[in-house]
Amino acid sequence: MPLSSKVRDRCRTYLGTDERIQYVIPGATELGPLEIHPSLGPILSVGGIDMEIDEEYVSAVRAANLEIGDDALPEDPYPGG
Repeated sequence: MPLSSKVRDRCRTYLGTDERIQYVIPGATELGPLEIHPSLGPILSVGGIDMEIDEEYVSAVRAANLEIGDDALPEDPYPGG
């Protein structure tokens, strides 16, 4: 889905100088299923597309899926710190 320049610009603030946006996934969208393939590593399926992701993002994907699920954790009692 095409995104507005406002959304893209906001996302760029989180990137390093040599990084670029490849995919932006809306936060209300489930980011799964997430499978750990024996030779490829973590594989994320979104919209019928299977993408290999780095190990460091597995916990973020699982946390994002948990937030929108029925089993969501309570709010952080100490936000921002």
